[in-house]
Amino acid sequence: MILVATRVTLPSDFRRSKFGDTNLRLCTVAVLVLAGGAVLFGQTVVYNFEQFASNTNLTTQLPGLSFQHATILTQGVSLNAAYPPHSGVNVVFDNGGALSFTITFASPVNSVGGYFTYSTRLTMAAFDAGNNQVASTSSLFTSNVIGNSVGGTPNEFIQVASAGGIAKVVITGNPTGNSFTLDDLTIGTTGVPTLSFPAMAAMALILAAAGVLLLKRQAGHKAV
Repeated sequence: MILVATRVTLPSDFRRSKFGDTNLRLCTVAVLVLAGGAVLFGQTVVYNFEQFASNTNLTTQLPGLSFQHATILTQGVSLNAAYPPHSGVNVVFDNGGALSFTITFASPVNSVGGYFTYSTRLTMAAFDAGNNQVASTSSLFTSNVIGNSVGGTPNEFIQVASAGGIAKVVITGNPTGNSFTLDDLTIGTTGVPTLSFPAMAAMALILAAAGVLLLKRQAGHKAV
């Protein structure tokens, strides 16, 4: 929620009137409540990769996303048991190559995360549309596969975020590949400020109260 304190300036002849001070306070409160109702509505999308067959090379099958060096593995078919899925039976793994595992977005997003099981320390770097690095993070352990000796548990959630927008993430493990799996890719975007219903209701109540107060005070003024 965004709260914006603002000062309301009214015409000088109104401020000098008998009811000016009261109305000025009411208008200020109304603006504060209105601003307090500005909420950033966003969207979070989770990709679990369950629609793909085992050993599918993942490239541009998911609208708005482009993958490099990513292949689907299926539990009980092609997936090593030491790399369990976070949900369902499918995961994506880094199949190696000249470039790191990369996800590029057709439109900028604000956060990218997922559940990783890995045999070497991972780094995740985020870049904006100008290819400037805007965020980075790394895994907690050097390994979290089943049976590791360093204390990691499978499916660690790793995430990067940037309010300015992310156009691409690069996830680096072993340069030769076969070093991590990703499940439940989680992508978040932030929307534009939108007036919430409670704020509109509060605004209506304040304006109604202001009207009643004005009528009462005007009636009292005429009776004198």
